Amino acid sequence: MPVPSQGGYWTARKLFASLSVFLIIWIGVYLFAHTEAVHSGYMNLKFNPAQIQEINRILYAKDETHEENIITTYDTLNTKKDSAGKNVTTSAQPVSVTRYITYSNRCDDSCRVNKAMLYIRSEFDNSIKPDQIAIIKEYIGSFSAQEVGAYLVNLKLKVKSYFWLTGSFIYVEMVFWSIIGVICSILFTIGASARTSSKADSYLSINEILYQVAKLFYAPFCTIVIVLCYNYIKHRNVIEVNTNEGMMVFSFVTGLFSGRMMNMLERFKDLLLPENIIVDHESTQKPAMKLQPVRDIHAETEERRSMPVPQPEYMTETAGYGNDKSDTVIDNVMIELKLDISGLFEEERMEIIKAGFDKAVVTMHSVNGKALVTARKTGESDIPSFLANNVEAGIYIIRCTLTQKLSDEYVMNLFGEKTAYITRDNKDIELYIKKYEAID
Repeated sequence: MPVPSQGGYWTARKLFASLSVFLIIWIGVYLFAHTEAVHSGYMNLKFNPAQIQEINRILYAKDETHEENIITTYDTLNTKKDSAGKNVTTSAQPVSVTRYITYSNRCDDSCRVNKAMLYIRSEFDNSIKPDQIAIIKEYIGSFSAQEVGAYLVNLKLKVKSYFWLTGSFIYVEMVFWSIIGVICSILFTIGASARTSSKADSYLSINEILYQVAKLFYAPFCTIVIVLCYNYIKHRNVIEVNTNEGMMVFSFVTGLFSGRMMNMLERFKDLLLPENIIVDHESTQKPAMKLQPVRDIHAETEERRSMPVPQPEYMTETAGYGNDKSDTVIDNVMIELKLDISGLFEEERMEIIKAGFDKAVVTMHSVNGKALVTARKTGESDIPSFLANNVEAGIYIIRCTLTQKLSDEYVMNLFGEKTAYITRDNKDIELYIKKYEAID
């Protein structure tokens, strides 16, 4: 059985099963690490204006005093005559009794602080970190109303959370979620490929395996760097990351689309550090990017013609074709194009394969003659093959250039070159094309 290092052990089915098991184990580690027995998580929250207003009312409202006054009225004195005819004065009788009731709702400073702390704990379901509760209680009991108000407005409360959203453990949270995103991306790619292909048991190339595994390493670091850059631009601070649950969503998305994220960073590199620029003084006098695929083919051909080329022994008359030139003319030279995925991101590779190679330009240049043959696309649309006719036997430089516009308006140049000896027995050629970078 082939060993894994040779790239012949892993099939799509085995890779899918292995990644599924790894994802389950990774989620198990994540759930265990987030238990309260291992490490409790916290998140940062702030008081809203309504809460601050209520705390100020509890702390600094004036005591209220109530008085109830009942006014007493008396009847006037009455003078009556008795049986002897003398005047007699009777005393006045009270109609009501006056009562003065005074009571107050008094609460000292300690009472007010305790009420405020009870309100704070109830608003956050008693989830604020205990040492921070003690600090808040001591602060509001020692300072004035203005100082306490300013303190509460800017205070970041550390409230219990299942996730690690404060301190240095926030970076561990990013790593967890970005790796989960990468695994989901690989599983989706394998599943989508298996749905449209019957080669689920075919062996995967070592290049494809290394490309997929590399995501597990660079995606977490890229996520952390992007979060730090955003935090610095917005808050001018990279020491403390200001975040919430949205950070986990971002980490998962960057892992899920890690290939496209690297593509974005590569374009940012081109903007920040542009390639070398040359000036064509004989034409437009404007700077132009020097791309290798855009070269003077005829000039290179003439240069190669001037170079001494050793004549192979099998090109003599003893090759079995005789001296007649017609015996050396070969029909149906088939050139099959294949995509070299090195330097390509997953999304780019899928778009290129989907677009096909119909617009490719395939040429054959003889190194010991003046022959220049252009291969034409065959009628089979599913097979990227090009056919060349009336080709004399000999050594040829086979080139392919292809320019494709991807879905996001990004223009990509593809180029391939191969030197081959064309004979009647060797007329089926495989030519790999790959993404071409600018010359440094």
